[in-house]
Amino acid sequence: MAVRDVAETAKSDFIAELDAVVAHLYGLDERDVRHIFETFHEGWDPQQRLDAVLAHFRDHAVSTS
Repeated sequence: MAVRDVAETAKSDFIAELDAVVAHLYGLDERDVRHIFETFHEGWDPQQRLDAVLAHFRDHAVSTS
């Protein structure tokens, strides 16, 4: 398999999607994810990454209906 560079914007999106999938695997809900980002990431503004993670989190949500 060939290895290639990934554009920084794509890399950030992949990381956000991975964060979202892991949150689902741990059984977290959206409130939990928001709490983690708002309290754990001191010293920098996590809002842009949080927004991206939550968008993927919603995309990967399993419908319960």
